[in-house]
Amino acid sequence: MNTVPQRTRVIQLYRQILKVAKNWKAKEEPNTISERQQIIAEAREAFREHKKETDPLVIGKLIYKAEQRIVQAEHYGIPHARPEYLPPDTAYSVFNSDVVTSHEIRYQFQINVIKAFMSGMEKKGVPVPDAIYDRLGVLMGLPEKEFVERLYLNEEADKVLAKFSEAINQLSMGTTGLSVWQASCDLANLFRLVPSSEYKRVVELGSGCGVSGMAISKLSNCEVVLTDYDDNVLDLLKKNAVKNGLMSEEDGDTSINQAKIRCLDWCDFDFTEWKEPADLIIAADVVYDTALLASLCSVLRLLLRTAKAAIVACTRRNEASIG
Repeated sequence: MNTVPQRTRVIQLYRQILKVAKNWKAKEEPNTISERQQIIAEAREAFREHKKETDPLVIGKLIYKAEQRIVQAEHYGIPHARPEYLPPDTAYSVFNSDVVTSHEIRYQFQINVIKAFMSGMEKKGVPVPDAIYDRLGVLMGLPEKEFVERLYLNEEADKVLAKFSEAINQLSMGTTGLSVWQASCDLANLFRLVPSSEYKRVVELGSGCGVSGMAISKLSNCEVVLTDYDDNVLDLLKKNAVKNGLMSEEDGDTSINQAKIRCLDWCDFDFTEWKEPADLIIAADVVYDTALLASLCSVLRLLLRTAKAAIVACTRRNEASIG
């Protein structure tokens, strides 16, 4: 490696840094002068510290590091050096924690969260650590999977309360039941606030991923019958029931039987053949299709012959399906 070009580049870098300092404008105007002085002082100290360095490899690394700092300053408006690591109790431990890495959380969701976090740090003039950029780079290079996991955590965000596999596409395999919908989350939250100990057995219609039914089962320690008609949805329901400790993975094992999976087609329902009575009927996001409303109402009317109540949660999309 020729040391003459390196020496020339070092001089160019010093001039470039002085130019950056001269034109520097802080994100908060009162800090402009002090940040300019900080840039110049740091440059002088660094160049003075390494002025006797003769190893071309070391000089090359120092040049590369200085170029990185200039790009960081000009692009992000950050005059400080970014830390090379983060202690375990900082934000990076959240993005790379066991809770995150041991579950199939959608990559695009993680990317969006990290970008929002970085944007917030940059607006406040806080250096974004290299570890965060590294994690973002890894995620952006991963192909999205067809099925991912949705997690529900405790208030400290260090324990998984419930987890559900779902398809990343709202319409998958010809059905909408393979994705979690907002009304099911809201209905699940309702059971956190409303006492439901009087209900010992619950039937959920159109369970989909099973969020609402499994939530009330876990919160109230009651038995739940999760119903749908699509074979793919029924398979996913069993998978999620097993994930949440409500059903045994082995079909013949009855040691865990807090949840049952049943096929129930609203358009072909025979109440005389139905062997799953319940105290409460629940359903979430099941009224979006007006063509199925009459069948749904018929099933509800029949089930309410023995049930005490029915709760149907919906998102306001089609006014005709609500009125």
